[in-house]
Amino acid sequence: MEQHTAPAPESQLHVIALADIRLSKTNPRRSMDTAALAELTASIRTKGVLQPVLVRPNGCRGFELVAGHRRLAAAKAAGLQTIPAIARTLSDVEVLEVQIIENLQRADLHPLEEAEGYRVLHAKHGYSAEDLAVKVGKSKAYVYARLKLCALPEASKKAFLEGKLSASVALLVARIPTPALAAQACQWILQRDLSARDAARYIQEHFMTALSGAPWKKDDAELLPEAGPCTTCPKRTGNQAELFGDVKSTDVCTDIACFSMKRQAFAGRRLEQARAAGQTVLTGKKAQEALQGRDFVALTDACYQVSHNSPLYGKDWRQVLGKDAPEAVLATGSRHYGDDENALHELVPRAAALKVLGTRHPKAMKPQSTPQRDGERRRRKAHQLRKASGMEVLAALVQKATARKPDLAFWRWLAGAVCGSAGQMAYEVEKRRELASTGKSRLAGRGATGIHKVIPTLQEPALRALVVELLAADGVPQWSGASFREPLTTACKLYGVSLAAVQARVKKAAAAKTSKA
Repeated sequence: MEQHTAPAPESQLHVIALADIRLSKTNPRRSMDTAALAELTASIRTKGVLQPVLVRPNGCRGFELVAGHRRLAAAKAAGLQTIPAIARTLSDVEVLEVQIIENLQRADLHPLEEAEGYRVLHAKHGYSAEDLAVKVGKSKAYVYARLKLCALPEASKKAFLEGKLSASVALLVARIPTPALAAQACQWILQRDLSARDAARYIQEHFMTALSGAPWKKDDAELLPEAGPCTTCPKRTGNQAELFGDVKSTDVCTDIACFSMKRQAFAGRRLEQARAAGQTVLTGKKAQEALQGRDFVALTDACYQVSHNSPLYGKDWRQVLGKDAPEAVLATGSRHYGDDENALHELVPRAAALKVLGTRHPKAMKPQSTPQRDGERRRRKAHQLRKASGMEVLAALVQKATARKPDLAFWRWLAGAVCGSAGQMAYEVEKRRELASTGKSRLAGRGATGIHKVIPTLQEPALRALVVELLAADGVPQWSGASFREPLTTACKLYGVSLAAVQARVKKAAAAKTSKA
C-alpha cells in the first residue's frame, strides 16, 4: 500500500495521512460514547486499524471522510499519523446514503442522529419514507417514527441526547404538533420520571381529544380555513396509522390547540345563527350562573332521573326528551374546572325537562319517595344544619375572642382546627405560602403539615390572617367530626358561647326559609 496525500485511484486500498482527511458536514453522527471510543483507541494502539475507512477525493484539498468517524477519531487519539482507507468517487446523495446505512450498523448511533440523516435525504433530496425504508431495510413505520423525532423542541432534544428520555418517550413528545405543548409535556414527564406506558397515558389524556366529541362536521373545510377539514388532517390518528399505531381509535385529534380554535370558531358561528333566529343567548355572568347552577340541564348531559333498570338510564337529555325537548338557550363558558372557556352549551330549564320526561316516560321515572331517598334527604338536611351551626359558632367565638386581650393559645388552637378541617384547600393555601407537607402525614390524617409546623411560631395578627385565609378558601369547617367538635365545645365554654342556642337559632332560620319557599 502506498501513502497518498492527493486524490487516489478509484476503490483501492491506500494509506492516507490523517491530516489530509476532512470530516464530512453531512455525517449524521454528532456524539460518541466516550468509554467505547477509549476501548477502540486502546485496540488501535496495539493492533492498528483493522478495517479501513471510506473517503472520497476532495479536489486538491485531500479527502472527505464518508464512513469511519469513530475509527478516525480513535486513530488520532492513539497518536497515528496515517490510516488505511478506501477512496471512492461518490455524489453528495450517495455519500449521505452510505453514511446513514453504514452508521445504522453501529450500536452507538443515537436515534436523533439517525433521524437527522433521514430528514436530509427526505427534505433536500426528495426521498420518500418508502424509499428510505427500502434503502435502510426498515419498515415504513420505523422511518416515519425516526423522521418525527426531528420535530422535538430543542430542550427535549437535549434531554434525549443526554439519555433522560428513551426513544419511545421522545417519540410520544415529538408527536405533539404544538412546540410549546410538547415542551410542557416533556417537562412533566421528566419531573415525574414517568415510564413509557405512563407517559403515553398522560399524553393521550391531556394532549389528544376524540373527534367524536366535536360539535362541528368533521369534513367542514370553512370552519377554520387554515386548518382544513378534520377528515383529511395529518394530525388525525387515522391519517397517519404508521405513526399512531399505539392509539386505539383512528378518530382522535392530536392537536388540541387547533381543536380549541375550531371549537371557538364553531361557537362564534353558532351564536350568530342563534341570534339571527331570535334564540336566547347567555354570556358572561348569566352564562356562568346557568352553567354552574341547578336550574338548567345541558342536552349533552347524561340523564339519571330514571330508574337504573330503564334503557333510558345514562342516555343524554337530547335523546330522552326527543322532539318534545323545551326550547333551548345557548350559553358559552366552562362547566367544570379545566373546561374550554369557549365551549358552547345548549341548556333547557330543569323543571321543564323533568315535566317532559314524566309525560313521555312515566313508567321509567324514579319514585319520588322511598325509604332510601327519604333517609338521604334527612342526612343531607342534618349535614347542612351542622355546617350552618359551625358557621355561627365560629363567628361567635371570633367575636368573643377579639373582645378580650390577645389570647395566643386560642388563636393557635383555632388556626390548627380550621386547617385540619379545610380539606384540600388547606394544601392550596400551604402551596401559596410555600410551606412543604409530607405525604405520610397527610395519609395519617394530620392535614396540611406545613401549616401545622408554622402555627406555633406565629403571633396573633398572623394567626388571625391565617384563619381568615383558610375559611375564605374552603368555606366554613364542618364541626361534626369528633376531632374538631371536642376542642370547639371546650372553646365555647371558655368564651361563653351556647352551642344549644346557636343550633336552635340556625334550625329556626332554616325552617323559616323552607316555609317561604
